Amino acid sequence: MFRLFTEAQGPLKQATAVGIGVFIGCIPIFGIHLPLVLLVATLFRLSRLRMFAATWISNPVLAPFLVWSELQLGNLILTGDGIDHSLESVSEIGVVALGQALAIGSLMVGATLGLLAAGVVWKVIPKGPDGTRRRRVIEETAHRYLVLGVVPWFQVRRSLYRSRKIVELVVSGKLNPKRKLVDLECGRGEFIALLMEASPHGLQHSCVGVTSNLSCARQARVVLPPSVEIEVGQSRVRDLESADAVVIRRTKERDGPDISERLIKAVRASIDPSGVFLISWSKNTGPLEPERVGQWLESGGFVLEEQSVQKGWFQREHLILARVGEPRCDGN
Repeated sequence: MFRLFTEAQGPLKQATAVGIGVFIGCIPIFGIHLPLVLLVATLFRLSRLRMFAATWISNPVLAPFLVWSELQLGNLILTGDGIDHSLESVSEIGVVALGQALAIGSLMVGATLGLLAAGVVWKVIPKGPDGTRRRRVIEETAHRYLVLGVVPWFQVRRSLYRSRKIVELVVSGKLNPKRKLVDLECGRGEFIALLMEASPHGLQHSCVGVTSNLSCARQARVVLPPSVEIEVGQSRVRDLESADAVVIRRTKERDGPDISERLIKAVRASIDPSGVFLISWSKNTGPLEPERVGQWLESGGFVLEEQSVQKGWFQREHLILARVGEPRCDGN
């Protein structure tokens, strides 16, 4: 499974695999898609998993509409006329003519949709030196979790690819603690592991990870070096003392401490005068608006440096990066 997920990772190869997969899926040779994918992917050293997944454009829901559109297009190219929506008109055409129309139509539709799919994949995959470095850091971070099994490796890898903005902040050096990092809900320690892989000289500061999940704490202790302190339970004020970077990421409603004005003031009271505070939460953690969090940060003595919203299929992830500044006084 690990090999299937990691083979042919380059942007061009990924786009090519998806494009060819969509093309093969549009050909109405049901039952032969998998052998054909294995043959083509092996010959051209492309991702078998991505290519086969792309063939599922011809799924039970879309296949009837796909085949009918291919018939229509093929017959239009051959005769200049479409096919009426009736069994009588289809039977009058004949099996041979239908086969020819379907063959030509499937090639045309498959080539068009395949090129479109490849273009979309090429567009969304990060490219260039920065994109290559982000992919390398993500893959090396996730590789640490193979010692726990393929499932934890896959989950961490998927989570990091979804948290694109956080990875950009770490790789760009905007969140680079000099003395101490405190992760208030570290989970398996993915964020700390990401910092370790992004730093060219490894960790040059102390790290404290706090999690309320005992199983996650055990996994983090296996993956991370002994110098990283992993604590189970709620964060304490002493954990924040002398920290110049504090991180809190909430992905579930009951995952980690509540993001509140009280928590922000506690962090401000203990964090280093030059410290940074990263807050990230997804929409399914409750009715927490970014404007409200921004007001808490500004009134608590932070200056907002960066805000972003990353939209996914099923959720939105909000991110705010703030630095210590002068408290804002509201009112007269």
